Amino acid sequence: MPFCKVCGTPYLKTDGACPTCNALSLLRQQSRQEPGMAPEKLSRERKKSWLGLALGIPLFIIFIYAMLHIMSALKPA
Repeated sequence: MPFCKVCGTPYLKTDGACPTCNALSLLRQQSRQEPGMAPEKLSRERKKSWLGLALGIPLFIIFIYAMLHIMSALKPA
């Protein structure tokens, strides 16, 4: 049973290459080939996210306040 000269992992000759080193090289290749979003699309997505946060959080706080106000109004005196 041969051992990998780089990492020392034992592997079978039928495997061809070391499974550990081969997996690492495949991950490196995939990360190099994976392009990110286009700058224009990334900019739009960021603006969309911030708009959602800027509107969503205050609306959620108003909703909670309204529910508390309604509950206090319905509470018998």
